[in-house]
Amino acid sequence: MPASPQTTATAAELRQDLGRVAYERMRGSGAEGHIGLQVLPLFESGISSARFPIIPKDVGLKLVDDARAADGSYNEIDWRFEMGAFSTEDRGLTGRIDDRLRALYSSVIEVEQATADTVTDGVLLNLERRIAAKVEAGGADANVTVPWSTSATATPKGDVDTAKAAFRGRSGLLPNALAMSLTAFWAVVNTAEIKTALQYTSPIQMGGFEAQRQAVAAYFGIDQVLVAGAQKDSAQKGKAAVLADVWDATKVHLLRVSAGSSNVLEPCFGRTILWTGGAPQILTVETYRDETRRADIVRIRNDTEEFIQYVLAKYTLGEIT
Repeated sequence: MPASPQTTATAAELRQDLGRVAYERMRGSGAEGHIGLQVLPLFESGISSARFPIIPKDVGLKLVDDARAADGSYNEIDWRFEMGAFSTEDRGLTGRIDDRLRALYSSVIEVEQATADTVTDGVLLNLERRIAAKVEAGGADANVTVPWSTSATATPKGDVDTAKAAFRGRSGLLPNALAMSLTAFWAVVNTAEIKTALQYTSPIQMGGFEAQRQAVAAYFGIDQVLVAGAQKDSAQKGKAAVLADVWDATKVHLLRVSAGSSNVLEPCFGRTILWTGGAPQILTVETYRDETRRADIVRIRNDTEEFIQYVLAKYTLGEIT
């Protein structure tokens, strides 16, 4: 007589409690050097694919006479926007909580939470890599005069001022963020130029990281400096770690980033579009049972696309290090 079929897995359960844990982990990821969601802030969408506004290169800059004509009419601004298409992708990772592992270590650690933390880190690292690739695509618009790692003679203030003028000259906007790797940040902090400029007011070598980041932003005259400290390990599983910066240390990027506005026509470099019908949160956490492995599975997923809205809202400087 054939054996009765056995259920090996249960339906996934949405875990709001672990979702809060993952959200707090994501909030803390900024301190660990994840800047992607500051560069391309979240934009929630009720559909997975659609046309989305792209800002044209000549938006809002054409001169139109505003004097009222003799017939009482006014001239009209021929303002327009173009449309691009987005299509989100279902992405996610899982972590397995073996029954025996839980029994062995539950008195020492919260195994379920630790597993959720690990999976969260993996999802966020992949998101960071994708956003960094979008920003770094196309290479440098110009190179700095002297590499900032040549601390004695580098002139980072002049390099950034020149880049800001070029940014404004082609987009009509001023950048509100400067994104760089931690390696590039260390280079600028250690230049003789910035040390000399701040030696009497706020010696940069005396402050902690956050004080230094704010000092660099003030020195460059920009709203915020985003420092990417995330690293990736390119070695295969079981091999010795080969660590490298996620963000290219040889480049820095002047950007116009969104403040998170729901206005789809806000001039900014781009957004991370989240389809809420596929995954209600950027970190949607679920658990289910896999009896064939005698384990509970933690799954964290999202449904996103990193979408570029205004290509001229970015200016990249190369040969930083």
